[in-house]
Amino acid sequence: MRLAPLIAMFASLSVMAALAGDLTITFKNSGKHNEGISHQYMTADRHRTNHEGIQTDSMIDLQKGMIYTIKHKEKKVEFMSFEDMEKFAEAMSARMAEMQEQMNQPGVGAMMAKIMGDPNNFSVDQVGSETVASRKCTKYHMVIMKMDMVLSTDPTLKIPMNPANFARFTKFTNLMKFAASPAAAKMAAEMAKIKGFTLKSVTQVPMLGQITSEATEVKEGPIAPTVFALPEGYKMEDTGKKLLEQSQKGGRKR
Repeated sequence: MRLAPLIAMFASLSVMAALAGDLTITFKNSGKHNEGISHQYMTADRHRTNHEGIQTDSMIDLQKGMIYTIKHKEKKVEFMSFEDMEKFAEAMSARMAEMQEQMNQPGVGAMMAKIMGDPNNFSVDQVGSETVASRKCTKYHMVIMKMDMVLSTDPTLKIPMNPANFARFTKFTNLMKFAASPAAAKMAAEMAKIKGFTLKSVTQVPMLGQITSEATEVKEGPIAPTVFALPEGYKMEDTGKKLLEQSQKGGRKR
């Protein structure tokens, strides 16, 4: 289960939650590990993305407090509870503080900056507008260290989320705490400039090249509960418990 995409998703959804109607959005995607069509299904209690190209789905069940990654090639479902995610974030917070100390050692910070880019290099600028999937979007240029992104967001598109369950969901802003630093504070301030749901993204990633996602259709209307069913016969793997065990082992080595 890759944490970076999840953290990004949490950050974007946390500023757009609303009690709105169900949404189904179809995307065409390109780039390494991103090829093919994907579909996003969103209701007040569940959000699921089915990615046909990479044969991997992801789902957040707000009512049960669970996150799932469904790997069809491996016939496996990885899952993690909200509670375990929060415990992992707390464990990582202390680890990241130690890593920050190491980064401040002479020569180490310069070496890491050469590989990943300057951690203070984070900016968001509004650069115009365009129409995506027949919806008027605002364009933003975002730079994250060595990664360059152009996002087109629809400020009118409301993402459905049950307010009661959203209260549980907001705990995951704690995931950003393990990156707590002046650079992280700047990142949060810059991200606040982006208004709306992203319908198109063009990202330049070092060593991976260009990765794109663009909505081709946005539909509003009820979604059948079967869309959110987990596949039968797949192996179930508790990734949350594994991450916690790994973080605890790392702590014992200090």
